[in-house]
Amino acid sequence: MNFAKLKNKLKSNIKNIPGWSTDRKIVVFESDDWGSNTIASKEHYQKLLEMGVPVDRSSFNRYDTIERSSDLEALFEILSSVKDASGNPAVFTPFVNLANPDFERIKESGYQEYYYESFDKTLEKYGEREDVLELYRQGIDAGLFKPQFHGREHLAVPLWLKYLQQGNDEIRKAFEQKYYSYPAEGLPSLAGSFRPAFYFESDSDLPFLRKSIREGTDLFEELFGYRATVFDPPNGVFSSSLERYLWEADIHTIVANRFRPEPVGNGEVKKKFYSFGKTNNLGQTYYIRTCQFELYNNTSVDDCLSMIRAAFRWGKPAIICTHRVNYNGGIDVTNRDHGLKELGKLLGEIVKKWPDVEFMSSGDFAEVLRED
Repeated sequence: MNFAKLKNKLKSNIKNIPGWSTDRKIVVFESDDWGSNTIASKEHYQKLLEMGVPVDRSSFNRYDTIERSSDLEALFEILSSVKDASGNPAVFTPFVNLANPDFERIKESGYQEYYYESFDKTLEKYGEREDVLELYRQGIDAGLFKPQFHGREHLAVPLWLKYLQQGNDEIRKAFEQKYYSYPAEGLPSLAGSFRPAFYFESDSDLPFLRKSIREGTDLFEELFGYRATVFDPPNGVFSSSLERYLWEADIHTIVANRFRPEPVGNGEVKKKFYSFGKTNNLGQTYYIRTCQFELYNNTSVDDCLSMIRAAFRWGKPAIICTHRVNYNGGIDVTNRDHGLKELGKLLGEIVKKWPDVEFMSSGDFAEVLRED
């Protein structure tokens, strides 16, 4: 075993020691970014390249776009192909962003005002609204796909709007192709390509963020027919000062990094430690993702199995982070086919190595965690 692999194995074990534990072999697949329109289409991707926007430098940007019905149909086929000890199929929890920028209206305002369109309106532009939403509902009913909340949008809106108002040429060039995740020069490192939706520079941004929580969770209920109960902040960035607004929106469980970066205003950031199962003074419970399966970032089936083994060794559930981009075919269908093939291998190995495994959605696991 080389040094890098040994180091990763040690980290996988050490991070699983603190906090809540269980004897149960629980596996939860958490998949971020559903609903967000990172790059609008294959055509927009090509135009961005032609304009000199380097979207090809990132594996994420090369493949990620809004989900199509064919993506969901293929994913559901793989998930339903395996069963746990109780006969339940594997289940994905898509953490959904409920809105995307309305580029036309923003431009009409002279970049002075922010407007958004709901996730279903974005789908409508690609002729996918009814098919995709119906598949979401079928997935929910079949226990294959149980959405939770990832923020109204996957965008640091106040900061992005400021750059647009300043006339930044690169940002406006990307804007014309409905692309917002541009790594602008001088952008704070934590604001990573404008993607952390709850990043803020000033307390004056907080009313906007509070409103986005309220509107986003209401949109969630409108589209899926139930209230979200679990929240995963985009890019892991979130301020404790906003947690009571999640509580008011019925979200009682929060996914957190071991050390969560928290903006405190004036461009300053602090890091706050979270242990698995920690509870705050509002009664909200935190948990930590213990595993990764990110093919776009070169995580293999064997890598993920090693992380699962380490989690179970220390009495932790296997909370597996696996982004939508791994199963997305809107820009390149071979990306989706490869992702699903590897997912099928992983699922087959899980049920073979741990026959007593329990597949759970994040919402179901949150109930186990909070009741224990």
